[in-house]
Parts: sequence; structure tokens; C-alpha cells
Amino acid sequence: MRDRQRFPLQIALAVTVLVACATTAVGQAREEAAIRAGENEYMAAFNAHDASRLAALHAADALVMISNSPVASGSSAITSSFTDFFKAASPSLTFSPTRIDIASPTVATDVGTYTLTFDTPQGKVTDRGNYVTVGTRSKASGGLPSTLR
Repeated sequence: MRDRQRFPLQIALAVTVLVACATTAVGQAREEAAIRAGENEYMAAFNAHDASRLAALHAADALVMISNSPVASGSSAITSSFTDFFKAASPSLTFSPTRIDIASPTVATDVGTYTLTFDTPQGKVTDRGNYVTVGTRSKASGGLPSTLR
């Protein structure tokens, strides 16, 4: 008799767990789609050589590390760093995420591969490599990744 009384409770618990897992998967898919949209915006701004638009995609305390340049922190330094890079190298960038992890409701990481082509005094150079990005959700935007750190 006890087993019959527990059965509805067990079913209700199983359904609750399944609904929670499904909701989490939908939320993660939505966050991943937002990250991919942000990456497309970043790539478009980069390839348009729009330093101001790129800087706006970064948090106020973000660090940008362009090869053979000083680390840039803060909007004006990031804008200046990209502006100098665009003038000197006329770069183009493609990248593709291979893994996006939603670490928490406010933090996500994106790992992938990139191809960067740019001019040097010796001719055009193509650099291929890996990247990692940490995106954070700001209170102002409410979405991931609203900013890059």
C-alpha cells in the first residue's frame, strides 16, 4: 500500500526534474545564440575597421591584447589600440567557436580558432591560432555577452 502512495510522488518528482533540465537546456541554447550573435557583431566591426564599435563591445575594465602592442585597458585605450592596428596592418579576421560554456547566469566562456590576415613591411601574413573569451552579463543589458573582459 505504501508503494502505491509513493508512486504519484515519485512521478511528480521525475516530471519536475525533467522540466528543470529542459528549461536549463533552452536557457543555455538561448545564451549560446546570444554569444554567437555577439561574435558576429565583433567580427563585422573588426573587418569594417570600426575601432569605436569594437571598444563599445568591451567592458570598461576589459583588457585587449593585440600582438606586439601594449595591453589596452579602458574604452579610449582599446579604441586607440584598434585604430593603430587597423592603420598599420589592414587586418581581416575570421573565427569560429568550438566550445561555448555558460559558467553561471552572469559568465560565459568561448573557446575557438581564428585566422587573422594582415599586412607587414615584408608582405601579407596569415596567423592561425586559438582564442578564449570571457563574456559577462551587465545589469544594463541583461544579456550574454553584453561585454567582453
